[in-house]
Amino acid sequence: MATIRHASHDHPLVLYSNKRKIHGAVCYGCKLCVRGEAYECVSCKFCLHKACVEELPPVIQQHPLHPSHPLTLFHHSPYGPAGFKCHNC
Repeated sequence: MATIRHASHDHPLVLYSNKRKIHGAVCYGCKLCVRGEAYECVSCKFCLHKACVEELPPVIQQHPLHPSHPLTLFHHSPYGPAGFKCHNC
């Protein structure tokens, strides 16, 4: 089985090629139910779809709603436990 380390999680993630829908399991990346190929932490049941691991770019060079500079994906809030509120929400 393929095992990876991902910046969003401290433990190794194991790829399951035919992951069945797990009752209540949600992908940390897209927040959808876990189906199909997915990485899972066997220690704490943290899950990521394979597509969320491989297709989500770490930097978006130009987004139409934010064209002034690139947007960088952070897996943990740089603002600490207080978080950040989007000004558009």
